[in-house]
Amino acid sequence: MQNSVIPEIHIESLDVPKEKTEELNIIYEAEHASTQKRAHALPLSVIAAALILITVSLALHTSLFAMAANHMRTVSPVDFFMQLILPGYTAEPIQDNTKPDDTDKADKSEEKPPSSDPEEGANKENPPAGDQIREKDLSTSAENGFSLSNQTKYTPDLWALYGTPRLTKTADELTEEYGADAPLVLIYHTHGTESYANGDTVTAGTGFRSQNPEETVVAVGSVMTDVLEAAGIPVIHLEEMFDQKNWSGAYDSSHAAVCKVLEKYPSIQYVFDVHRDAISGEDGTYISSVSTYDDTRFAQLMLVCGTDEGGSNHKDWRDNLSFALTLQANLHASYSSLMRPVNLRTASFYQDLRKGALLLEVGTSANTLAEAKRTAVLFSAALADHILDQDSGLDVSAWYESYE
Repeated sequence: MQNSVIPEIHIESLDVPKEKTEELNIIYEAEHASTQKRAHALPLSVIAAALILITVSLALHTSLFAMAANHMRTVSPVDFFMQLILPGYTAEPIQDNTKPDDTDKADKSEEKPPSSDPEEGANKENPPAGDQIREKDLSTSAENGFSLSNQTKYTPDLWALYGTPRLTKTADELTEEYGADAPLVLIYHTHGTESYANGDTVTAGTGFRSQNPEETVVAVGSVMTDVLEAAGIPVIHLEEMFDQKNWSGAYDSSHAAVCKVLEKYPSIQYVFDVHRDAISGEDGTYISSVSTYDDTRFAQLMLVCGTDEGGSNHKDWRDNLSFALTLQANLHASYSSLMRPVNLRTASFYQDLRKGALLLEVGTSANTLAEAKRTAVLFSAALADHILDQDSGLDVSAWYESYE
């Protein structure tokens, strides 16, 4: 709409006295100013009314408030209200000249998947197909070997648990109670078909499983049995492969068998479920964990402790962890790169049956059987020292050098 033009009036041209002329000028200027104020009064009242309506609406509809607040970040306040009262009004967006933080520059689509390292709780039972083996040191360098691969909500004080009085009986105490021939140790294999690599490469698709016990963790258990019995400690070794027929029901099957043995032989205070780990790298290679001592290669060892977090009745799991820490410290003192961090898990693995019950991961699927057997010698000798509560006198080098 075009602005109307008010013709200029020259008061002096009229036949009016000069005094009146000045008076008329004053009156005109006053009226003109009043007219200008009235001209602006209408849009201001409209804006005021709009503001009142907006306030009420925002109070009643929080979702509208959120939308309005978000929109006001992109336009100026004046443009925001003009858009409300004038349909079709176009506002210029506010230019954002701020620089994003470095963290905002990351492309989340390129984030790497979780590591398969056991310290991060991602052990794999079935590695990807391939035949390349890569060595990796998975040992702990912490004092006394006291580091925890913790997959639970618990935060146990390792040093405090290590300092608790001994909870498992010695060989002399058990012999006095049950007799000289009473077995003290039980070894079994829930996943008895777990086998090892044959060298630098393996055959893809085998899954590192074997039906031949001489190629699996059962053979590792046999070495443990031989070493402990050489130290004068009676052992029962269940050589049954509980996963041979039904892998998913293996734990139930092994638990039933273990309960029968413990019921028959209450003298058994030390129970070990012997496994091997399975780890693969992000590049698809199989990971072997190797420790070298006296120019000899050993499979690194991980002690696994269960808890009650998964819903079991294993309330005294800290007792088992205390026992594991004792073995961990003794082995770490003699072989500093042998032990991996102790693995604390939500499942109980039925370790509530005995305070001296643990699950062992002797090497990985990419280690050789000979490396695993040598480690079995070192562990069993340390266990014998603990059970006997004195040096067993075993010549461990003569034992492990026999496995080529």
